[in-house]
Amino acid sequence: MNESALYILIAAGILTLIIALLVIVIVKQRRSGDGDKKAKKPASKGEGTFEGVKYHYRFYHGTQHSPPTFFVSLECPSEGTFKISKESKVDQFFKKVGIAVEIATHDPVFDDRFYINTENQEFSSYIFRKSTARRAVIHIFDM
Repeated sequence: MNESALYILIAAGILTLIIALLVIVIVKQRRSGDGDKKAKKPASKGEGTFEGVKYHYRFYHGTQHSPPTFFVSLECPSEGTFKISKESKVDQFFKKVGIAVEIATHDPVFDDRFYINTENQEFSSYIFRKSTARRAVIHIFDM
């Protein structure tokens, strides 16, 4: 067998392997249901009241490429928005190097557990200065 025939045989084997892997991935996605379409329709939604404050929530199942997501919204006359997540090692790193600035609530338990991302620091600082707001966040994350 000459050298060019060997290269053609190797290329054909690699191509066959790639096609087989693609078929496996496609079959797994079809067996798992609608794939990422599940994330577009809430698995559950509703509303409630916590310490006199009415809220709405939506929960989306995670998919292969995205984690489960839980949204909570409150009726508020302000245009300020924020996103709260559990504080990660990445958040801590970016705070240490000065790239990220966190709103300090002066509640060490809350500040160590959660990270508040906002474009309007004054609005968010005002909201989370109140212990009622911090307790509501803790209550939601502990559900």
